[in-house]
Amino acid sequence: MLRHLFVGHMTGNTARFGVAIGHGHLGAAVPYVVAGATFVLAVAGGTVLCETAGRTAVLAAEAAVLVALMTIGGATQDPYYLLVVLAVGAMGLQAAALTQVGGERVRTTYISGLLTNMTQALVAREMARARLLAAVFVCFMVGGVAGSFGQHVAKAWALAVPIALLLACVALSGRGAASGEAPRVVRGAS
Repeated sequence: MLRHLFVGHMTGNTARFGVAIGHGHLGAAVPYVVAGATFVLAVAGGTVLCETAGRTAVLAAEAAVLVALMTIGGATQDPYYLLVVLAVGAMGLQAAALTQVGGERVRTTYISGLLTNMTQALVAREMARARLLAAVFVCFMVGGVAGSFGQHVAKAWALAVPIALLLACVALSGRGAASGEAPRVVRGAS
């Protein structure tokens, strides 16, 4: 749908931008500029929203953006740059909201750092930390396969599954807040 543009891998987009410019294909570089700018703006917006309204609000916003992406992406016409902004924007919001899993600092937009942290934990014999990071890595791999398969079978409507999961997270987070649990503010977005 996005013509091999990465939604959360800005390193890859930056490399592709460099190749496009280096080969003199200025027009081919534009999607990578749009993706990078959108990601930065979404992380900034998500960070501010996290600090003011909490992580649940950011996840709800991400779900809303994904609903728009699913709906517009399923249309017959191709509003390419709108799809780029929605997809990359959703990933930027997620990067701002999900910065810890089980007390471990985790980024949802890169694997290299995750594998580095996991390997260092293994070497240091920090097995609980290594297992947690390995589980996050497996989730990335399963998500990549499932997302690719879903897109192949259902096109943009495959986004219904992650939207449902996000809304479940929002509902569970909302239950914690309703029970008097103080909302956690997540700082230090990527």
